[in-house]
Amino acid sequence: MSVANTVLENNGAVFVNGGPTPLAAAADVGATTIKVGSVSGLTAGKTITIDAGANAETATIAAAGTAGAGGTGLTLTTALTLPHAVGATVYGPTSTDPTGDLTTLFGVGSPEWNEGKASQTAPSGTGARTLAQTDFVGIAVHCGNTAGGIAARSVCLGNPNAKPDPLLDEPAGYTGFQALFGAKYTNPAITGGAAAVNDLNGKPITDGFGQPGFPGFDSMPAATSLAYVAQMQEAGIPVTFAYISDVHDNHAGGGAYGPGEAGYVAALKDYDDAFAKFFARLAADGINQGNTLFIVTADENDHFAGETAQNCDGVNTPCVYNTAAGNPQHGIFDVTNGGATPWNGPTVWPPAAQNGPLVGEVGYNMKWLIGATIANTGYDISFDSAPSFYINGQPQAVDAAGNVVLNPTLRAFEQAAANLEAFDPYIDATQLTPVARYLVDAPTLKAIHMINADPQRTMSFTMFSEPDYFFETFSPCPSPSQGCVNDGFAWIHGDYSNDIGQTWLGMVGPGVKQRGVDDSTWTDHTDIVPTMMKLVGLSTDYQPDGRAITQALTPAVGGASLSFTELGNVYKQLNAPYGAFAHSLIVASTNGIRSDDDTYLSTERKIQSLAARRDALAQRMKDALNGSTAARDLPLLEVRNLLLILEGRALLKAAQQFAGA
Repeated sequence: MSVANTVLENNGAVFVNGGPTPLAAAADVGATTIKVGSVSGLTAGKTITIDAGANAETATIAAAGTAGAGGTGLTLTTALTLPHAVGATVYGPTSTDPTGDLTTLFGVGSPEWNEGKASQTAPSGTGARTLAQTDFVGIAVHCGNTAGGIAARSVCLGNPNAKPDPLLDEPAGYTGFQALFGAKYTNPAITGGAAAVNDLNGKPITDGFGQPGFPGFDSMPAATSLAYVAQMQEAGIPVTFAYISDVHDNHAGGGAYGPGEAGYVAALKDYDDAFAKFFARLAADGINQGNTLFIVTADENDHFAGETAQNCDGVNTPCVYNTAAGNPQHGIFDVTNGGATPWNGPTVWPPAAQNGPLVGEVGYNMKWLIGATIANTGYDISFDSAPSFYINGQPQAVDAAGNVVLNPTLRAFEQAAANLEAFDPYIDATQLTPVARYLVDAPTLKAIHMINADPQRTMSFTMFSEPDYFFETFSPCPSPSQGCVNDGFAWIHGDYSNDIGQTWLGMVGPGVKQRGVDDSTWTDHTDIVPTMMKLVGLSTDYQPDGRAITQALTPAVGGASLSFTELGNVYKQLNAPYGAFAHSLIVASTNGIRSDDDTYLSTERKIQSLAARRDALAQRMKDALNGSTAARDLPLLEVRNLLLILEGRALLKAAQQFAGA
């Protein structure tokens, strides 16, 4: 339920070349001009479709004028042969989207593909435009491939809506598996025929137009997600995963909450109530911690970008934020424009009529801050608090042979980022302050697992900024020469900061130790699958990057010696992107990038050398952590584990000393 990469994530069937847009005025038979809501993409000579279903007809544009009921509209080469009501869709030529989910899974011309095309060619803001997403995106049931055991009770078995479940990268192949994709097919299979699943409060789960099905990735409160989990479990689906929307954003009315704000507190209470109803409902079904494994975690914590509220506790006295006029932007300020103009100080700070603390990220246009080009070279960034820079030509710190090189263009960009200053009112309301907390390029990006198999997705470098900031390549503020506190978003994630990187994991079930809090064991998300597999007695057909969290397991299940557990601890500090080894290299990389060219080159080469040693050692550790634990092998395994632990600690110390950390 709503878990990325396990469900359909788009309703792509076609590309639309112009429109869709609604008719802004009714069009009668014989008309040679039609009024449309927008003329964007609708140009002379283009063939358009007017209306849908049996009332659809095509026409060719002779001339394009202005939009709206009072505009000149589109002049057609021939008169209309059918009448069309206000709001009827108008769109240009379509072509098949070869990579759209509805094309690749269901096929061109299938009923699902035709529904997707109809949605993509319907006017925006209508139920018709949303229907294909509601029906097919966000929800799936993956089934077994045999006729016996659990698969014999599978909701796919004999279901005409079950489709092949392709997984092209599966090492041993993935043939004979089927799945139900989308609420249109999943809901009836798990409810006994009903079109809608009810949330935990008894309300049918629908989209914004009342259509049963997936409400959207950003509309998954606990009462909705957990209701699907319960419904699937009750339908005999033994393994369920669900995503729950964050609770600190106002998903109903937009914007973000601040700590202790009345809406935030109420939302937290709703989530608490939903979990209570969820566990009670499953317990009534006989599904409980005695026979079922429950795992709950957060993908990350978020950094609150805002001021601390005063004289409130959120319980007896609600906290109030953003009371200044001019929402959603508060506090417009000028900063140095790439060194071209002097900083004039904040033009409006503190915000006029501000009667409470601010909530909101500090938004900037990076291309205004640092310049549209550097060294006569253009670039783009990922919009983030930790923007990755994609420089034209993809200059890198290593060449094709893997050797560290001095690339003048890359160095110019990195130096500009290293010296970047901006105004962050949450740090200092009177002074420019440094923006970059850390800077990393190819050797360190590889060491912290930020480079994947697709070279076109490889950034030139990444800047981990102070976490109040959010950067784009256009301005979130009224003027491109300004920054602002934007209260539409107030919770920063994806950056390198303790309050973001440190989160929690909760587990209960057979084989998990009795309740308690363990705030000393270091884990990350890659450890969840190995731990889950150990608890349920299954295994993966690939070598995981994590390790079973033996500290959380009963001795009968964990069965690990002290050396095995400590080996896992050292391995995590060496190989995890947020571990001690990665931290040392990130610090060293930042120091090197900020230094002269000779120091930079020597630092990069040392990082590359340390990372190569780490990779080899981490692989040996993974082999040990996933290898035999038979009693007859234990004496030799203990010696091996201790040697790996000592080697790992030595490498951690070497990296720490190198970074001066």
